[in-house]
Amino acid sequence: MIRTHLIKALAAAAVISALALAQTSNPKPPKIKNKKELEAWQTFLGTQDPDARIAAGKDFITKFADTELKAFVLSGIAEAYMAKGDSTNMMVYSEKVLEADPQYFGAMILIANATANRVGEHDLDREENLAKAEKYAKNALELIPTATKPNPQIPDEEWAKVKKGFEGEAHQPLGLVNMKRKKYPEAAAEFKLAIEMSDKPSMPLTAMYGSALFNSGKYDEAIVVYDKVLQAPESSPALKKRVLDEKIKANQAKQGAAAKQ
Repeated sequence: MIRTHLIKALAAAAVISALALAQTSNPKPPKIKNKKELEAWQTFLGTQDPDARIAAGKDFITKFADTELKAFVLSGIAEAYMAKGDSTNMMVYSEKVLEADPQYFGAMILIANATANRVGEHDLDREENLAKAEKYAKNALELIPTATKPNPQIPDEEWAKVKKGFEGEAHQPLGLVNMKRKKYPEAAAEFKLAIEMSDKPSMPLTAMYGSALFNSGKYDEAIVVYDKVLQAPESSPALKKRVLDEKIKANQAKQGAAAKQ
């Protein structure tokens, strides 16, 4: 969850630590108790490989069981599992984050996204999980405005942009929930907010916005969005193929609607 504005606002050496501390509205800053804990924290933050970070995080929690950094370390482990594509363990550790810090909205967003993505069309617990994703996302949106700066060096205007980015991330699972409930106009509105609040919205998110517009009957708007995805160099071949198929369908639906008039 790296925020461009946060990176710009801080020296590079402090960025990862600030990012870790920026995802909670808990006003109590954690205290590092001794030199050994500080060194272990720095080692954990400096570990980039997901497997190594998971190992370092688990080792940290074992050695410093009463640490005030527990939620932040658990969050780092959860995000490392997410980077590995292991959504099951990502969910497990995100739940542990909230046990350690119930105001950790970063974990709520991870859970909301993963839960909404997992819901299948014919799942028996479909509505239960959609409601869970919606609850976590809305809880995050309630907490983000009260989050305090993790570092006083961050200018107020930059911190406002950082929080706006987190709000955008929380709107994405709400869009997914509405898509799966077939509430397409509501989904489009949520995806639009997610895009507008992001420094650089992802192409998969943009494609979902296009799909919501298409299913809302807004064919012209959907086609414009699809073209953005198709023209973006970062769009994967698989994404471009899917979007191109949807664009063809949107054009056909547009022509069909015009013929009926």
